[in-house]
Amino acid sequence: MKVKVFAAIAGAMLLAGCQTTNTLENARFSKAVPMNGQIMLNYWTSINPDCTASGPINVSIIEQPRHGRVTVSQTRVYPNYSSANLRSRCNAKRVPAVQAIYKPDANYLGSDSAAFRAIFRTGTQWNSHYKLEVK
Repeated sequence: MKVKVFAAIAGAMLLAGCQTTNTLENARFSKAVPMNGQIMLNYWTSINPDCTASGPINVSIIEQPRHGRVTVSQTRVYPNYSSANLRSRCNAKRVPAVQAIYKPDANYLGSDSAAFRAIFRTGTQWNSHYKLEVK
């Protein structure tokens, strides 16, 4: 009996450690954008507890907007970690990041959308979709 219990626990522990992907699928956001303006849709950071970059972030556009354009570029931002996060002290410093900026076509009013895939050094992937309302 003890052998069966041990085998079951060992098997469960092995399976619990098996993870084929670190993916947050289909995060959805809605944003208002001023006509003839622009807006930062998101920024992604990957930093160590000492606020240095922990590795590259590959951000790709997986859905181009139909009524504007998106630019993805390197930048530095003030992050917004919760006080419980080990990296919360980095909130007072600009840290390396990748940002996505949306600019609607001239004089356009209406709906648009864009989507991104961010892949981090660890293999974690974050897909995000933005519903945009140009006003």
